[in-house]
Amino acid sequence: MYILPRACKVARRKLTLQGRLRARPGARALLGGSICVALLAGCGAASENAGSVLRRAVVADRSVHSGRLDLALALRSPANSALGGPLALSLTGPFENGAPGALPRFALAATLTTEGATIPLGATSTGSAFYLKFGSEYFVMPQASFAALQSAYAQAAAGSSGSALAPFGVQPLQWLSAPEVVGSETLEGVPVTHIRAHLQVDRLLEAIGRLSSLSSSLRALAGGHLPALAALLEAISSPAGRSALAHALKSSQVDVRVGREDHILRALELAVSLQAGGAESAALAGLKEATLSVHLRLAQVNERQTISAPAHALPLSELLGALTHSGLSG
Repeated sequence: MYILPRACKVARRKLTLQGRLRARPGARALLGGSICVALLAGCGAASENAGSVLRRAVVADRSVHSGRLDLALALRSPANSALGGPLALSLTGPFENGAPGALPRFALAATLTTEGATIPLGATSTGSAFYLKFGSEYFVMPQASFAALQSAYAQAAAGSSGSALAPFGVQPLQWLSAPEVVGSETLEGVPVTHIRAHLQVDRLLEAIGRLSSLSSSLRALAGGHLPALAALLEAISSPAGRSALAHALKSSQVDVRVGREDHILRALELAVSLQAGGAESAALAGLKEATLSVHLRLAQVNERQTISAPAHALPLSELLGALTHSGLSG
C-alpha cells in the first residue's frame, strides 16, 4: 500500500541529485531517467484524493445541460416475500435543460418488469407540454396541469444549483461516505477515475423525503397491479418508514466513474442489502429482506438532443380507461 508513495520520494530525490551532478551519457543514465519519469507519473495518479475528485464532480454537474440517460434498477426479494418476487425498472432517453427554472425537455422510455408482467411506460416533456406513455399510446397532460407542474418545478429550482434533478434532492455524489480511489479506467472512450464508497444514509433518506411528494402517481399506477410495491412506496414516504429503512440497511457499496478531464459523473453503480425484522418490517409494509441494485450511465454529454412531441396523443383523461382495460387500475 505504501510502496508507490515511497518510490515517488526516492524518484524525486534521484531527479534532484541528477540535476546537481553532471549528466553522464550512456544507456544507464537514460534508463535511470526513464524509471524516474515513470515513477513520478505514477505518483500523480496515486496521490489523487477521492474527496477532491468528488468535489470537482459536484461543481462540474452544473455544466451538464444535455445528454442521454440510461438507468436500470432491480429490487430482488424472495418469491414468498411481501413484494412477491423481483421487480426491475429501466429508463432511457435524451434530455436537455431549458431556461433557468423551466422544466427540462426529455423523452424517456421506461419498462417495468415483474414476474407476471412487463409494462411499457414513458414520459416526454417538450418544454411546452407533458406526455405520459402507457403501452403503445401517449396521453397529453391538460395545459392547466402542465402549468401547475411547471410552477412546482420552478419553485423547487429557486435557489438551487446543479443538474435538472438537483431541486428535488437527487444529488447522488453527496450521498457518498468514505470514498476511495480504486483506479483509472476508460468508459465508452472517456478516461475516468473509479471511486468506491458507502452510502451516507441520512442524506439519502432526506432525498427520498423530498421525492416522496412526487411519487404519488407511481404509487397510484402500482396500486392495482403491484399492491405490495405501492404499500412500500407509501411506507417510505413517511418519516417513520424512512427511519425503519435506515435501520434495515445492512450493507451498501457505491462505485462512481468521474471524467478525468471534464470531471463529470459518467456512471454510478449502487448495491444495497436490506434485512428488516419485527417493528422495522411492519413499518416497511412487511418487507423482510431484499437487495437493490442501480446502474446509471450518462452519455452524449452536452451534445444536441432531438426531442419531439409524440404524434396522435390522447387526452390524459383516457389514461384511466387504458389502465382499467389492462387491469392496472384499482
